Formats: sequence, C-alpha cells, structure tokens
Amino acid sequence: MADFMQDQILQAFKQTLIQAATAAGTRVRIEGVDMRSALATPGIDIEAGDEEVAAVSMGAGQTGARTLMREFRVEVHGVIATASDDYRTQASSLHQQIERALLSASPTFLDAVLRERPRLMGIRPDKDGEGSKVVYVMRSMWLCKYSAKEGA
Repeated sequence: MADFMQDQILQAFKQTLIQAATAAGTRVRIEGVDMRSALATPGIDIEAGDEEVAAVSMGAGQTGARTLMREFRVEVHGVIATASDDYRTQASSLHQQIERALLSASPTFLDAVLRERPRLMGIRPDKDGEGSKVVYVMRSMWLCKYSAKEGA
C-alpha cells in the first residue's frame, strides 16, 4: 500500500504543478532524467524521499490491523539552465510559483490523497556552471502525511 500511496502522491504533485501553469509549463517530471539540459528548462523534477511510519492505534484482537501514520517526504526541484546573469531571479520566480501551487487555498489533486496539505520543510539552492551556461536548481522538501491500515 505504501508504494501505491507514494505513487499517488507523486502523481498528485505533478498534476497540481501542471495545472498551476508555472513557467515550467508541462515540463514536470517524476524522477526525470536530463532535467538539466537547456531544452528541458525551465522544468520541475519531483523525487520521492524518505518515509517515516508510526503506529497510531493498536488494532482490535490478534488479527486487528493497526493504523499507521506515514510521513512521506517529497523533493521538488525547480530547474533553470541559462546563459543569462539573472538565473537566480528566474529560479526564485519558478520556486515562488511552485510554493503558490502547493500551498494554494483552492482545491488541488493533493486533497484527494493527503490528510492535510503538504508542509514546506526547507529550501536549498544549487548552482552548477557548464561553460557559458549556468544550471540553477531550487530544491524544496515537502512533508506529506497520510494514514493507512497495517498490511493494507
């Protein structure tokens, strides 16, 4: 069940970000490859992170399944590859669009799979130069909570 839920959460992130019409447009990938090429940017890459599990109920009887609270981390990378000097501004703008989409008060695809909206846990910039082109990535970590019956 956990892998299935993780896939649903990643797909919900993708659909929410595509629907938000960010600067990345439809260049939103789940664990994509070649996100750093100039043809793929601006783009958004979504990656599965760690998951922590804690029992929140003991279940009933010997065969009763416990309810498990799961905290799944999702990394969202806004990627810009450009020869322009304003790469940081472009990456920050894309990141703001990502935050607005994921923290929106309006209904999103995430509402169907999570107990509550994802919580932003942190942001880390990453700059890499390739000759005259700079690749700048704003990495954000999101915490997603959901519950499931043990063994389901």
